Amino acid sequence: MKIVVIASAVDHGTTTITNAFLRELDPCGTVLMKTDVRDLSRRDWINLRSEIMATTRSADVVLCLNHGAVIAGGLFVRHHRHRRTAGILEWTRQYPSRRKDWKTKLYAVLLTQILQRFTTVCSPVAGMRDFYAPSVRMAPIEYPLPYPEVPPVEPIWPIEGPVKALFIGADIRRKGGDILLNHWFTTPPYHAELSFVTPEKPEGNWDHVDFHHDIKPFTPEHCDLLKNHSVFILPSHRESYGYAALEALNFGQIVVTTQAAGIADLVRAAGGIVARTPEEAVLEALRLLGNRQEILERQKACHRFMMDYQKNFTMLMNGALGR
Repeated sequence: MKIVVIASAVDHGTTTITNAFLRELDPCGTVLMKTDVRDLSRRDWINLRSEIMATTRSADVVLCLNHGAVIAGGLFVRHHRHRRTAGILEWTRQYPSRRKDWKTKLYAVLLTQILQRFTTVCSPVAGMRDFYAPSVRMAPIEYPLPYPEVPPVEPIWPIEGPVKALFIGADIRRKGGDILLNHWFTTPPYHAELSFVTPEKPEGNWDHVDFHHDIKPFTPEHCDLLKNHSVFILPSHRESYGYAALEALNFGQIVVTTQAAGIADLVRAAGGIVARTPEEAVLEALRLLGNRQEILERQKACHRFMMDYQKNFTMLMNGALGR
């Protein structure tokens, strides 16, 4: 079976998950989009169309990853009865925001027509599947475990020294990092440390927080950060999925997030904590950091769940590809 992957890899999260899919599938051809579809010029669209048509000419299966690639694949992949086309995405500009302005309504009509061209459209987010199910052939999917730990890391007990918490995010306000910093400054948990990975340190006196500005993805430093922390805090106001949280789960961390994150159901199933709001998520994380026994129990639950996670991914992926 000849598989071609069209992927939109425009930031760390989409690049991470694209690399994981490519590792798992080992496709015979790949088209990588490094620019958001909104930023493509007319010449870019023409070149992209030519590349997709040439790369997918002899493919049995065309798999489109992420929002931009799904749009491009739906527009430019030639469909015939012997070819299977699958799109995988966790958000659109209409879901989960449910905006109702005229631009979004027009976009929703056009996108639905594009999605209907696929043999199947897969999403790891139940709400996304429910949103489009009345008019599009939707199916569940998991994401492959991201680099580099397979199988998942087993919990180490007892925890030596302070309990370590980790936050990763460029958009601090959207991801609730400002709320976390404010609480950490006013009522820091006893015998706990916070590592904060972001491109720029926010203004203020944060001497009690360990900031990292130069961590590059897929490096030993990145790997060590994930290995050496017990709790991953993602108190987002909105989060299409949360790729960094999936990485954290794979390293045995307990994830604390909000219901606004696309990965919320997975976090809950893996023994993590899902709060209603960013404020509640931060308070839950601070409470958890003071309870080492609960940390151990949740880490064990996470490890048990993640040991079967890759098997579930393989089963659902084979179904999407018709294998």
